[in-house]
Order: sequence, then C-alpha cells, then structure tokens
Amino acid sequence: STPSNSSAASDVYKRQSHGDADGVVSAALVLMKQRKCFIRFSAVGKLRQVLCSLIAKSNLKQELWILDLSPNEVTLKLASLFKHVSWIDHHKVSVAEVPPNIELILDSSSPSAAQLVASYLGIESDLVALANEVDTNSVKSDDAAFLRDYIGMLKHKHRGLELNRKLVSLTRYLASGKLEDLMNKESIIEEVQAYRKRVKEYTKKSIERLRIEQLGDLKLAIVEKTTPFVPIYAICTELQEHAEAPFDLLVFALPIVSRNNIRTKLEFRTH
Repeated sequence: STPSNSSAASDVYKRQSHGDADGVVSAALVLMKQRKCFIRFSAVGKLRQVLCSLIAKSNLKQELWILDLSPNEVTLKLASLFKHVSWIDHHKVSVAEVPPNIELILDSSSPSAAQLVASYLGIESDLVALANEVDTNSVKSDDAAFLRDYIGMLKHKHRGLELNRKLVSLTRYLASGKLEDLMNKESIIEEVQAYRKRVKEYTKKSIERLRIEQLGDLKLAIVEKTTPFVPIYAICTELQEHAEAPFDLLVFALPIVSRNNIRTKLEFRTH
C-alpha cells in the first residue's frame, strides 16, 4: 500500500462511514492535479489505524492529503510524520495545536469539502455542485442522485479492500470526466435501481417506528433504524413530508449487537 512509483505522489485518505459523495469527489479533484496517487478511503473512527498502517509501509518523504475527515490531536501528530500534509475538511472542529508541516484548511461554513478542495487547487468542476447537493441533502439533479445511490449500493454490496477498490475506480472515472459512462451502463443501472427499491422498502419500515416527543420547546422525531442498510438521508427526506413536520431535531437510533454486549448508536440531524 505504498504510493505508485513517484516521490511526488500523494496519499489521499477519505471517510467511507456514510458513503458520501463528498470524499469521492474531493479525491477526484486531487487526481485531476496529481495523477499518480495511492488512494485509501477511511472512516473517521479508523483514521488513526489507517495512518499507523501507512506510516509502517510508506515512504514518509512523500506528501499526504487528508480530505473530509476531522482532525484531532492524535491524528495530527501521526500525519505530521510525513514530509508535508494537506488536510482539508468542512466539519466543525476545535484544534489546539497544528504541527508546522501540516497545512490545515478548515471551514465549517462550506457546504462540502469538495468545494474547499477545488478552491485550494484552483479547479472549476461540475463535480463540486454534485458534492454540495449530496452533502447538504438537497439533491435535485439526476447526476447527484446517481452518484449518491451508486456509492450507497457499493457500500451495501462490498466491504473492506474490495469496497476501497470500487470507490477508487469510481474516483478515477470522475477525475476523467466519465460519470456519464457509468450512468449509461446497463448492469449498473439495474444495480442502482434495485438498491433504490430496497432503500424505499426499508425506509418505510423505519418510519413505521417513528416516535415524536416534545423536549421543552423542541419537537423531536426519534427513529429506530431497523438495519444499518437504511441511509439517513432517505429517512430525512421522507420525514420532510410528515404531517407533523418540520421537526427541530431528528434522532436516529441503531442497536448494535456484539458478542459481549448490546449498545445503541445515536446520530442527530436538524430538519
């Protein structure tokens, strides 16, 4: 897992946690400028592990790009072992101290990390608008809907290194301006349509478990997800049409059963 045959190559790390298009587009924008990149997609909770693996296997004189992942004290120190780091993110975080070889670009007012990456690299691309649509859950175009659902389908169908391989392939398609080629492939059309059908079915089941609670002046919609398969954006979109909408806060509860215990993962959204 070392960068490909060039001392100028960059490693691109991106979250795969929610299957969002923002990180894939961000990586594609970097590829437009630096073609020889080793790309690895990472969930934010696994970034520390991924960085440790990279440090053990990579040439630390190379550059590192970290996109759409929030930094913390530990991951900043680990990343700083590389010669130079470009870290670009649009999530709201507080960082006390940044090592001098890390260029940290944070802007929580940006609708996507892709927009920050494009500005940083001086790139104008229609892909940024797609990332903005998906990351703000305001999908209007067919291209953005396809990109969101194609990534969702890949995450549902694949895991681990195979998922990473599929996402890297998609990234290279986007960097080459070939999104339309994917959208016109009959086999992919069928897979995405089947995925959308399942999302609709499971979203309906989750909405049936909706609880509406009043907490002071706040009206909460609490949804127990029946399976990790249901994307939160689908439930959010469905709740916009609910008779008691809008809600001040959406709470998503997902029971996670492990060998030793049962815990509940909570995620929060505003309407």
